[in-house]
Amino acid sequence: MLEEFGIRTSYSVALRARNAAIEMIYGGHEDSFKMLPSYLYMLEQTNPGTPHGLCYYHLLNKFTRYGKGVTSMFYKAAYSYRRTAYDKAMAAIHALSPNGAYTKLMDTGPERCARSKCPVRRYGFLTSNATEVLNAHLLWARRLPICSLIECIRHVIEQWQTFIVDLHQKSCKCREFQLDLMPCSHAVAAIMKNGESILDYVSSYYTTDNWRETYEGSVRSLPHRDDWVVPAHIAQQKVTPLIVSRRRRHPSGAEAANRRRRGPRKCSICRDPNHTRNNCPNRDR
Repeated sequence: MLEEFGIRTSYSVALRARNAAIEMIYGGHEDSFKMLPSYLYMLEQTNPGTPHGLCYYHLLNKFTRYGKGVTSMFYKAAYSYRRTAYDKAMAAIHALSPNGAYTKLMDTGPERCARSKCPVRRYGFLTSNATEVLNAHLLWARRLPICSLIECIRHVIEQWQTFIVDLHQKSCKCREFQLDLMPCSHAVAAIMKNGESILDYVSSYYTTDNWRETYEGSVRSLPHRDDWVVPAHIAQQKVTPLIVSRRRRHPSGAEAANRRRRGPRKCSICRDPNHTRNNCPNRDR
């Protein structure tokens, strides 16, 4: 502001001006949340057949109130490849919070947030080679004596060998291979043992040509808001913003220096450091 317009202003004033400008252009948070059901309805109408998944990270915020036990089981339910692991995690959630977290999760729709229940393949995974996978398993054991470390390595490999890999069908008992269309750690071990190339077992979906084709399409834009035709039961839904406690802003370096230079804050009317001008006894005199 000072360099471009020659105006000297504090950080807090500039921040309030910025927030006011954003609200003038895009509207407020409450208005936006009120419009959300109608917007989502119109988005589905203009893009029929598009699957709607939910982000685990943001959905997790709704379950933190039920404790770490529920959140850890929710993670297992969301990211498990096998239906049996999903059912086990959901049973644990039901035992911990049958009328709270479990009911809310079922109302949300497991097929929208659980990998094993989703009708389409979900994103959100990291690829890794066999060495990196093994290192991840051994993070806690790296400082052990060498024999104990080797025993841990043997134990991990022994666990991997319990999964059956079918390279011809490109499948594994863990279901990661067939769902992600990329070799899992068990398949990588089998491929390397056969002396084959791992790339031969990676789906063509991961090629650059397929990535380009993925983004060739476009999401159809919505008509003007005045032209929306939304059913009454959707338009009348009330969606309120999340209540987030406002964190105290850390002062900038210049502000902190000014506060130290000025000393303790004082009343601007009588200069008494024990109160501010809002509750000064001399304010109305």
